[in-house]
Amino acid sequence: MANRSIMYTWGAGVPGREQIGLEVFQAALGFWGAKQAAGEVDDVKVGVSRTGNVEVLGGYLLVEGDGSKLDAIANSEEYKVLNAKAFHIVKHFTISHCDTGDEIPKGIERLVKVRGELGL
Repeated sequence: MANRSIMYTWGAGVPGREQIGLEVFQAALGFWGAKQAAGEVDDVKVGVSRTGNVEVLGGYLLVEGDGSKLDAIANSEEYKVLNAKAFHIVKHFTISHCDTGDEIPKGIERLVKVRGELGL
């Protein structure tokens, strides 16, 4: 069951690098599709913005899976190289590692405990 996710967001392509951007996007879809087919991730979702400020938020890619498997992927050289390429071809590229599933109640319990200890 998925307890973690990696969320990518990006804005417009860097002028003059649009074609390379499409190639890197296809490579990312292939990378995560292969991880899903191999059972290393549970789900991959992609959204491309049709409205809003697409200069800042042109789309997202959300990968869900087991935290230990996602950590192993995030430590791989292939993952790091793919992300380095993306940083060079789109504006506002972000990567967020998130808790999901059964990690959410654990996080809430942690916050309640910390706030109690701090008297907040």
